[in-house]
Amino acid sequence: QCKEKLTNLMIEKKKFAEMKDISQFKPIAVFYVLKYLEIEDFISCILCCRAWNYSLNKPCYWRILQRNVIYKNKSIIHEHINKKKQDHELVSNETKLKRINHAVMQLKIEPKKIKKKGRGSNIATPRPDDIYQQCMQQLQKVIAQSEQDREELEERVKAQMGILKFMQTSMYGKMHELAELRVRRWILKQKSQSGYQIEKRSLAEKTRELEENLNKNRMIIETMKDNLIQQEEIRNKKLKIQLDLRSVKSGTSNIEMTNELKKLKQQTKKLAQVIVQLRKEIPKRKQEVKKYKDRVDLLQSQYQQSQQQPLP
Repeated sequence: QCKEKLTNLMIEKKKFAEMKDISQFKPIAVFYVLKYLEIEDFISCILCCRAWNYSLNKPCYWRILQRNVIYKNKSIIHEHINKKKQDHELVSNETKLKRINHAVMQLKIEPKKIKKKGRGSNIATPRPDDIYQQCMQQLQKVIAQSEQDREELEERVKAQMGILKFMQTSMYGKMHELAELRVRRWILKQKSQSGYQIEKRSLAEKTRELEENLNKNRMIIETMKDNLIQQEEIRNKKLKIQLDLRSVKSGTSNIEMTNELKKLKQQTKKLAQVIVQLRKEIPKRKQEVKKYKDRVDLLQSQYQQSQQQPLP
């Protein structure tokens, strides 16, 4: 089971290693991927990591996304207009039917009166030809009115459609201008950020150079001060020596100088005695050193022999 798990994990690892990110795709493949993405998704992809931001945050990809948004809005507008047209056609058909029914319901056939000589007028039954003529006359009137209404409606619809087209064209033009302005704003932001970064780097380099120069100048100043102090000390010593020599040559030495000379002579005598004693002790010390060396050699040889012998 463990071997199977390990093999499965190795296979998954190989698959993940063979997979490619969007940043590794060619621009044509990225264009096809952007068809299925929205602007919010694209922004989240850019903010995911630096590699995606460097490879995807480009104006050409933003233009494609904006173009897709414009096409979607166009399709929505056309669908809305088509729905309105269909609804208007349905409503107009229903109104025509209602008007025709109303006209048919209002058809009235008046009978003709016939006058006679001896008696009064009598009502005669209408003939079918007269009925047909009256019906056709009234229908022609209704058709003429409906045609006039239809022409008026067509003119109104044409005017409204012209207004809608004008609004659409103006809207598309403004959307295009807005997209161009957004792209320009984004480009200016990128340029400003890059310019600020370059200026920061240049200023940082200049400050570093100035700091290095200041440190070098400070070191030089310190060395100069040390050299001046040493030179002053050497000059003071030389002056003292010259003064001492002049006083000795002139023979006008003070009492303090004589006392100091006596002390120096006593110290030199003592040092000479100590040196003589040390010289006398040198051969003794040499003999002792030889003895210690011989003892150390014997002990080392004995120790080596004891290590070489086998244990009981």
